Amino acid sequence: MLTNFGDTPAALPAGTRPLISSEPLDADGKLPTDVTVWAAV
Repeated sequence: MLTNFGDTPAALPAGTRPLISSEPLDADGKLPTDVTVWAAV
């Protein structure tokens, strides 16, 4: 589980496969601000 508390979108770690997120990821796959993603690593 990852949450982006920052001010800018964050890249997911390499090899991470998102399973579900609290809001959609950006078009380039980055985690928007104030969004949580549950992922398989």
